[in-house]
Amino acid sequence: MSTNISVQKIYLNKHDDGTIVCPECEKSKIMNLATYKTSHVPIKVKCGCGCLFKIIIESRKFYRKETHLLGEYKDRKTNDTGSIIVNDLSITGLCFKTNLSNRINVGDILEIKFILDNDMQSEISKINEQFLT
Repeated sequence: MSTNISVQKIYLNKHDDGTIVCPECEKSKIMNLATYKTSHVPIKVKCGCGCLFKIIIESRKFYRKETHLLGEYKDRKTNDTGSIIVNDLSITGLCFKTNLSNRINVGDILEIKFILDNDMQSEISKINEQFLT
C-alpha cells in the first residue's frame, strides 16, 4: 500500500459520472459525482485494496491539457508578430504567454500558429477574435 496520498482530477460526463482509478491497484469505478461537482477541495477516497487517495472534480466542460509548445502570433490589425509558449489546450481554446511586453489587448484578432508534439508534428493555425489577457 502506498504511503503518499496522490490527487487525481476527475472529469465528469454530461450525466455527472466520473471514472475513479485507484493509483495502487488500478481498479476503476464509474460513479455519479453530482453532489461533489461544486466542491473545490480534494475529496478523500479509499479503495477496496486499502489505498487512500484524493480526487478533485474538474468542472470544465472540456478537458484541458497542459503543454509547453512553441508558436507564434500575428495581430491581424497591426501586423505585430511575436513568439508564444502555449501552456494548455482544450477543444475550445488555449492559454499562451508571450516573451515580450504585452502588446495584445482584449478584442484583438490574432492568428496563432504552433506545432503539436504528436508523431506527425501537426501544425495548428487558428484565427480568433476574442483572446483574453
